[in-house]
Amino acid sequence: MKKYWYLLLFMILLIFSCRKEADVSWDTNWYGPVSRGTISMSHLIDDSLTQVQNSEVWLSFSRNIYSLQSDSLVSIPEDIWHTSIKLPFTLNILPGKKFLDQTRVMDIEAGSAELTEVSVEQGIITIELKSTYTEPVEYTFEFPDVTLNGQPLLIKEVVPPTTSGTQLLSKDYDIDGFVFDLTGENNDQYNTAYYYLKGRTLADADTLIVTPQDSFAFDIRFKELKLNGMQGYFGQRQVDFYDTSSIEILNSIKSGLIDIDSVDAHFRVENGVGADLAFTINELASINRGTGQAVLLQDPVIGTNIKLNRAVEQGNSINPSEKIIDLSSSNIEEFIENLPDKIIYDLSLKLNPMGNIALGSDFYDSDYPLKIDFEMNMPMKIGLEDLIFTEKLELDIAENNTLGSAELSIIFDNYFPLQAVVDLYTGPIDDQKRYKLITENNTISGGVPDSQGVVTSPAKSSIGVVLSKENLEKLKLYETIHMEVKMETTGLQTLQIYEHYKIDYQITGNFLLRVNAE
Repeated sequence: MKKYWYLLLFMILLIFSCRKEADVSWDTNWYGPVSRGTISMSHLIDDSLTQVQNSEVWLSFSRNIYSLQSDSLVSIPEDIWHTSIKLPFTLNILPGKKFLDQTRVMDIEAGSAELTEVSVEQGIITIELKSTYTEPVEYTFEFPDVTLNGQPLLIKEVVPPTTSGTQLLSKDYDIDGFVFDLTGENNDQYNTAYYYLKGRTLADADTLIVTPQDSFAFDIRFKELKLNGMQGYFGQRQVDFYDTSSIEILNSIKSGLIDIDSVDAHFRVENGVGADLAFTINELASINRGTGQAVLLQDPVIGTNIKLNRAVEQGNSINPSEKIIDLSSSNIEEFIENLPDKIIYDLSLKLNPMGNIALGSDFYDSDYPLKIDFEMNMPMKIGLEDLIFTEKLELDIAENNTLGSAELSIIFDNYFPLQAVVDLYTGPIDDQKRYKLITENNTISGGVPDSQGVVTSPAKSSIGVVLSKENLEKLKLYETIHMEVKMETTGLQTLQIYEHYKIDYQITGNFLLRVNAE
């Protein structure tokens, strides 16, 4: 809603170009517009959540409440490989000579999962080298099956010599975008990577003398690892989730009860994971943090084991499986009438409940996760009981001016077929000590529906407000007016909301102002 403020209220700009021998003051009357605005359904619901069908306002809402991440399927530890090399004899190594050439295997601990390939979205591989050698040595780590655009990961580092103690070298290497083939050197294993480790003395160094007291050790670990793809068998296990999701539907409503006439609501569950899944909604609660009220969803689906077929790969695309869980048998109306600003969910997910029936052909692509969306569509045909809209009007009052008296006139054009009670306050809006500016004759008329039950012409009403001296002082203190418009329907009557339903208002003021010039 766009506001057009005419905040000339109480503002007189005095400019003096010469010295005054005495203070000057005078009284003046000022009459003019203070503010104008519109109260509409945008006070209730964000415009992005509404659609207009045949001039009727519909609420259309979709919010993701859960998406499966790769670490919920498979967890890979960070500290994975440690190797220490010591010789049982003394060895003299000439400059520029290779003295170490090994193939080493890295076994990845992935629980019950049997992975054949993983793709890294982001991550770091850290290599920490410890050496007591007295000459510099170049080490090469080559990972043939860890590739980026077909090129293997190759790391070369020179460990400086030490004269006493242990020389330490630790470096991080970016592995964003790399793909790990985990089938081993002969492509017949899982959770297995291998690399070639080579060591060479530098050509311009002296002869390296390695004794049984010398040692060379290294650690390889992952950090900040996030996978965006996996293949293999993901194992069989259960994962439990308890979390909250923001779901601000009608959070602009200050207070009151909403009786929703009809709601079409459901969960849309889309499984883009190439694994059979089963999940259970243990609990789902709508939370209104303003009132502290919680409403549990009651539906036969709660506590039920829901099976989800695996997604299917077709060429370079993935076709997720989908399941719609209808909530027409639930207390969804009460769930929504609670005006939630968040949802608490308690879910259990069973991975491969029937075991390795796909023979190691599970797959995961982060672009196609398992996701659960809450979707709702309903006509804005609602019952409103003591529903309150609020408007905040900010004033700018010069400190050196004194208000002698003030009267406000508010003109309303009401398209709603409801009468409403208008209140004006000043002071903190949530403070029980706020000051009421109007006490009587504050009801405005509702529009009269035509033969089709639609208001096409607004009902005009006006309210006059005479501000007491005490209220004038409070206005000058807080420089804010809060306008509350309370509408009400009776019984179980419901109201169809149309696109043009709104309340336009215009406030004018008549003020006696004492201007003090210093």
